[in-house]
Amino acid sequence: MSSNPDSAGTSPLASLLPETVFQAASGSRAAPRLHFIDGLRGLAMLMVLVYHCWLFGGTWSLGLPLGNHSLNLVGLISFGHIGVNLFLVLSGFCLFWPFVKSGRRSEPTLWEFARKRCRRILPPYYATLLLCLVLALIPVWPHNYPTDTGFLLRWMLTHIFMLHNLMPAYAASINGSLWSLGLEFQLYILFPVLVEAYRRFHARGVILTVLIASSAFRFFLVREGYVLDDTGGYTLAYSVFGRCFEFALGMFTALMVARWHDEQKNPLNRLDLLLPALVIPLAILEGRHGHYQALTDAMWGLVFAGLILAGSRPGAWVERLLSSRGLVALGTFSYSVYLIHFPLVATLGRYGVAHFQNTGQVVLMLLVVAPSMLVLGYIFHLLFEKPFMNAPRIGDQVYLKHSGN
Repeated sequence: MSSNPDSAGTSPLASLLPETVFQAASGSRAAPRLHFIDGLRGLAMLMVLVYHCWLFGGTWSLGLPLGNHSLNLVGLISFGHIGVNLFLVLSGFCLFWPFVKSGRRSEPTLWEFARKRCRRILPPYYATLLLCLVLALIPVWPHNYPTDTGFLLRWMLTHIFMLHNLMPAYAASINGSLWSLGLEFQLYILFPVLVEAYRRFHARGVILTVLIASSAFRFFLVREGYVLDDTGGYTLAYSVFGRCFEFALGMFTALMVARWHDEQKNPLNRLDLLLPALVIPLAILEGRHGHYQALTDAMWGLVFAGLILAGSRPGAWVERLLSSRGLVALGTFSYSVYLIHFPLVATLGRYGVAHFQNTGQVVLMLLVVAPSMLVLGYIFHLLFEKPFMNAPRIGDQVYLKHSGN
């Protein structure tokens, strides 16, 4: 079932949204096509890919000559893991955007929402699991991971049911990047709850409450003696309770962008600056003096939410940069690259460490391995992802591609 976008009472999901959202979304002005979102998705994928090339390829140094000085680019590359933070913010944004944008056609039911999400992410994900299972049977590949039949069977079952990110033995085994897919799926379950919260309460109160709850959970882990480098601490801190803020922040950002477009003025006020003004310095201070970082992910979420807001201004240099043809193209198949790159990069990285020194490792990983992952990811996209992507409807001016998250 679907509803008239101007009627808030006929669709189950539409009824979850606050009246102010519908007022912002029901105007005659059509929302812009958000090419920069695909560009951000491509950027996030490149960040994670390059980071893993460095991490598994020898953790080499990479100097950029600047006159009499040299800038070590590894300092930037080593932060590539925050691409996952960007993915989570984008995920919340993309899921909520169809419900708050101007000119939308209809609202899906809860069943339609679940069916479309499963159709979108599960086929390529399950194809990846089969590929990993085949590779795990090759003796040279797993490297320090147990590959007995019982372990592989349990690994498959926990991944099939999206529970692996909650189990330390399987969260990072064989294909470590898949931990975020379990988190993503659990955030989808949380999504209707957050929508209901946005309906019943003030949007700023919702996002502040989620921040406090998520941070309190992570501070509790610190108090109980868990640390980020510990497998148990890793799985708990990166569970849905520890990472829901970035997702909820993405939803909040979608609401702000919709209002900005509809009202033609910045929907943020000066008080909104207090949140990043408090969280970012505290996160930096905590990172300098504490082993376990409870606010770091929230900090990066706020940074990337700001980047989305900057990119949503048509014609601005940020929007033009993120909407460049190359980044947008990468964004369309970023999900496939993310799914398959980890075990291949790890295997080729071990080869590079064994046969090359610093310069050779840089050349191998950045000029051979990384481009190869893009090519293989695109082929995988054509075979297992593109057939399940929702096609744009004719005449829909505001279609937003739902490539991977």
